[in-house]
Amino acid sequence: MNGSTLDHDDQLRIILQGIFRCKGCGRCCVTADPIILNGDDVQALARHFKIPVSRALKRYVRAHPDLPGQQCMKETEPCQFFDTSRARCRIYEIRPQVCRLYPFLSGEGRARLDCPASLEVLDVAMAARAHLQQTTWEDPTAAAIEGNPKLRELFNQYMVARIVGKKEMCRELGAEIRRVMEALP
Repeated sequence: MNGSTLDHDDQLRIILQGIFRCKGCGRCCVTADPIILNGDDVQALARHFKIPVSRALKRYVRAHPDLPGQQCMKETEPCQFFDTSRARCRIYEIRPQVCRLYPFLSGEGRARLDCPASLEVLDVAMAARAHLQQTTWEDPTAAAIEGNPKLRELFNQYMVARIVGKKEMCRELGAEIRRVMEALP
């Protein structure tokens, strides 16, 4: 997100996050590395475990490997607070901010294909988009997409690729969409 203004992609991520409902599969808890922590996260850990912040820092925090000045969880893959036998977070109520904002508002801000809840959100978003496409056809490009099943499928694939952050796929699909549109009568 860029300062105080939200672009279209920022707005979309906020909407998608609002729809997102975690299924508790734990895939993010076993593959996320690093798990970024902020000062509030560290204080919450200290309060939760009834230890001084200095001890929480020593026990649970390390320097981020790629971002100077940032902190992250010491033990990940799986997260040290993920209970593998129950497939649940042991500190869910005080989980770090990055976990609370996962997946659309944290890190890269995109869906994960291994996350069932992310994929459900994408299904909802695509259904909403399809509904909008059926009801608003003032733009000639939109009308061309609606009238051409191949073009519509390419456009849907492009939108999914864009949402999940597949830039190369977006470039390839965009080029294919242009070729198909240029061939239209």
